Amino acid sequence: NDRGAFPGLHTSHRPHPHRFQRGVIQLPRIILSHIPSESAQIRHVKQKMNILMDGLIEVFNAGRVGEAGHIVSQILDKNPTDCDALNFKAEIECQAGHNREAAKHLAHCVQLAPHNEVYRHNYAVVLADSRNLDLSLSETEILLVGNPRNVLFRYLDARILLRNNKYEPALVVLRQLTDEYPEAPEFHVCLLAPFAA
Repeated sequence: NDRGAFPGLHTSHRPHPHRFQRGVIQLPRIILSHIPSESAQIRHVKQKMNILMDGLIEVFNAGRVGEAGHIVSQILDKNPTDCDALNFKAEIECQAGHNREAAKHLAHCVQLAPHNEVYRHNYAVVLADSRNLDLSLSETEILLVGNPRNVLFRYLDARILLRNNKYEPALVVLRQLTDEYPEAPEFHVCLLAPFAA
């Protein structure tokens, strides 16, 4: 059962499948989640905050990014340490091409909730997209220490290694993934990427 390989990642926004274009490994979009965290306790106490977050998810899923940004600002004005809102803010910044700002929001999330795998995963993705590959690999290594069999983290690690021209360790991970999940085409495509570049 593949679902067991992704513990703790509760989201309706699954990462996009691997996309190969002009020899560039395309990393997944960051994960948007409305998951239990430190800020969830605040939302349970403050019903207004819960309503705002539910509205944020609805408008974001509908593609109304400007309206979503306004709601995020309302939430963060009331609670600047709401990690879910900061996570959404990071995605909005990514869509606008502001990866450095997104990384700042996600770094704050990781600082506030260091054991939350979703925020750290998102931070690693944005760092990689910002070409901060060494720090991105460091964050991925932290994820793998805590959850070494997680397919998502292993796959992310391999793709960041490829971006950093560390082909040998990347191919080791990808061969393991293709052996374990022969039906998953994205692993096979990623495995061939260094030879197609």
